[in-house]
Amino acid sequence: MIAQASVVDGNECSAGYGCPMASSPLSGNVLSEVRKLFPQEDDARVVATLLLECGEPQYGVERIRLDVLAASNGQVEHVRRLVGMAKIDPRDVIVEAEYDEA
Repeated sequence: MIAQASVVDGNECSAGYGCPMASSPLSGNVLSEVRKLFPQEDDARVVATLLLECGEPQYGVERIRLDVLAASNGQVEHVRRLVGMAKIDPRDVIVEAEYDEA
C-alpha cells in the first residue's frame, strides 16, 4: 500500500508533517494511478516527487499530477523530467499528456 509519508534523502516527509516544502496531499485518484503505473519498489520515490515538487495551483494540482503520471509511461526518470517541465510551464505537461500528436 502506498502511504502519504515517504523517506527522501534520509528525511521523512508527508503532506503537512515534517516537510516544509510539502504541497497539497495526493488524492486517491493520483495514488491509484501510481499503483497502476509503477512497480511497488518505485512507489515511494514517485509519491515523494509528486508530493514535494509537483503542485501548480494555476492549472490544478490534481490535473498536473495526473498528467505527469499519464505521460511518464511508468518510468520514474520520466516523472522527474515531467515535474521539471511542469515547474517551468505546466502547459507543456498538459499538452504531452492530453493531446495526441497527429
